[in-house]
Amino acid sequence: MVALAGELGTGKTVFARGFLGALGVRGRVLSPTFILVRSYRLPKNRGEFVRAYHFDLYRLKNANELRRAGFREALSDAKAVVLVEWPERAGRALPKDAVRVHLKHGADARERHVRFVW
Repeated sequence: MVALAGELGTGKTVFARGFLGALGVRGRVLSPTFILVRSYRLPKNRGEFVRAYHFDLYRLKNANELRRAGFREALSDAKAVVLVEWPERAGRALPKDAVRVHLKHGADARERHVRFVW
C-alpha cells in the first residue's frame, strides 16, 4: 500500500499515473476523485500482482463511503497494489505499515519535493 499525501496540486495524481504506468497500466489513468476508487488489471508479467486500486479520498464524507468503496477488501487483496490519495482521511483504516509518499510544492510552480517514509 502506498499512501500519497500532500496539498492540492502537489502531484499526487500525477505520481499515481506514473506509478500505475510503470506497473503496465495502459490507456488513460483517470483520477477517482468523484467515485473514490478505480481498479486496473495488471499485465501478467507483473509477478504476484494482478490488480491495482487507486483511491482518492478527498471527497470522502464518512467511514460508510470508505467501506462501500471496498477499501478493506482492496487492502486485504494479497495480489493487489493499493494507492491512496489523501490517506489521512481514512483515519484508523489506513494500515500503519503503508509506504508513505509526501509531496510538497517547491520554490517555483514546476518544482516538487518528494519524501518517502517506510
